[in-house]
Amino acid sequence: AIGLAYDGTGYKMHFGTASTTSSGISTAATIDRSGSVGIGTTGPDKLLEISSSSGSSVIRLTNTDSVVSSAESLGSIEWQSNDSSTPGGTGTQGVINVVDDNTYGNAYSMTFSTGNGGTLSEKMRITSGGNVGIGTDAPTNLLTINDPNANGSITDTIPSWWGLVIDRAYTTSSTAALALIGGTVATGSSGRLYLGNSDDVDNTYIDGGGNQL
Repeated sequence: AIGLAYDGTGYKMHFGTASTTSSGISTAATIDRSGSVGIGTTGPDKLLEISSSSGSSVIRLTNTDSVVSSAESLGSIEWQSNDSSTPGGTGTQGVINVVDDNTYGNAYSMTFSTGNGGTLSEKMRITSGGNVGIGTDAPTNLLTINDPNANGSITDTIPSWWGLVIDRAYTTSSTAALALIGGTVATGSSGRLYLGNSDDVDNTYIDGGGNQL
């Protein structure tokens, strides 16, 4: 059923449904006088508001393709700009996408893309295995950061006694807790801080007691 009702400030259009022919009609969706749409609520505060008392407010995007190919999208959310005052200011400026990870359609990655000067490109990816890649679409570790300009950095801005803390839960006598190197990964005593090159030339070691070696 479709009805138009006045609520004291303006008219709202209500769309109602009934479970049986004898049961009463309940409002399923509402469009208020400002154009806001409410699903499960008759008083939407935003352009689109979905409400459910049972916690089932879910938006689902479905790909009906019965044979998903490699890198095929299951659906995406896009952010569009209409700012024509600046070159590259119009068009899609942000996308969250879910794409096939392999050729079997049973593993998927989530990608995050942003626009710059009219060019949209992927900036971060979470793979089906849970690896996070920043600047790479093929992260090989839990977190992989790749900067083609070799300026990648991690900055800790939390004001505290400690700065950036990397805590290695599993250590052995031949495994470093933290290694800052150029080249391949280095090893050292448990809890040792290592700074230098992979060729062991002009390197600095600090042991677990804070002593420079």
